[in-house]
Amino acid sequence: MKIEVNDTLNQILIKVASGINYASDLAKTTGKSIPVIFRQLDELMRKGILSKERSGKKVEYIIKWNSLANSVSSFVKDEFEIARKNLLELTVPSIAIKELQRIMESIFMVG
Repeated sequence: MKIEVNDTLNQILIKVASGINYASDLAKTTGKSIPVIFRQLDELMRKGILSKERSGKKVEYIIKWNSLANSVSSFVKDEFEIARKNLLELTVPSIAIKELQRIMESIFMVG
């Protein structure tokens, strides 16, 4: 699942992870309007990154850590594959390509 990364989504995720779990508090701390916050929260819920729990009139947003980890893992894997394909297209000595590939695999722990 692809998630378009933007500054507001990042801010919301960081705030929710730090314990700011209500839309009104998210709007205050990010400086974004309530409608913007709700659109971004809805997007994160559609992607399975957040869930919500209602307590009376308040709605608390909660990070679904497994889903977030899977999204990040998928993103890194896709980016690694793009980089690997680009490396294979380089016209440099094959020893250098193999060494670069080994380094990338060790960094991303992919093998």
